Amino acid sequence: MKILKMPEGFIFDTENPNKVEFNPGPKGTKTPLHYLTEENTVWEFLSKYFKSKSEVQHPIFKNFTNSYFTSIG
Repeated sequence: MKILKMPEGFIFDTENPNKVEFNPGPKGTKTPLHYLTEENTVWEFLSKYFKSKSEVQHPIFKNFTNSYFTSIG
């Protein structure tokens, strides 16, 4: 699943969590991530795919409270 983080315009991929793309206006269907994570918070959902390395938090969590996330496809 590809996840768009706004307002930064970064695209993260759950299948390749170390890859980041920049595209502030990707085409395609956008679904707010919280619609897909009914049983978990968005933070819990993202934590499953984007793990910390050597106690350094994954960049998807930077400025988390001021960001919103959508699934794109």
